[in-house]
Amino acid sequence: MASVSQEHGVIRAAAPAAIDGKFRVGDQVEIIPNHSCLTEAHFDEYVVLEGDRVMDRWHIERGR
Repeated sequence: MASVSQEHGVIRAAAPAAIDGKFRVGDQVEIIPNHSCLTEAHFDEYVVLEGDRVMDRWHIERGR
């Protein structure tokens, strides 16, 4: 990831051939943001994981 904004991200590589054909429209990729402002507004809760196990769920408070 070269950059991330509210609606989109930019993926860059040293050369186009490094990523050519690796992604199709509709493919899902996992992006772990370095802070939560971009994701918090889109969801009602955080799901706290340890490995693949759900440890807790944190409700996101709005309008405070």
